[in-house]
Amino acid sequence: MDELYDDTITVMDPVFKITGKEKLIDFIIDLQSKHKDYLFSIGGKVNYHSAYYLIKERGVSPSEACMDAGFKNYSHFSVSFKKTFGMSPSFA
Repeated sequence: MDELYDDTITVMDPVFKITGKEKLIDFIIDLQSKHKDYLFSIGGKVNYHSAYYLIKERGVSPSEACMDAGFKNYSHFSVSFKKTFGMSPSFA
């Protein structure tokens, strides 16, 4: 029974098998070169788009959308939202 538990499997093992990469850094570099973005900025864009959806489609106030999308500072959110979409959150 113990021989079944000799090999440990990590969460990234299926990713490594699919991509053919042996190290996590190789996978990250490959992903960055394909998308021309850093991983944290990709995640940030998802948050801004979810905030935009909340404001535009659901009619949520910009301050509530900021908090619901995971941002802690409304001032930072407002400036970055304007850089991303070309308009302030209150006019979305």
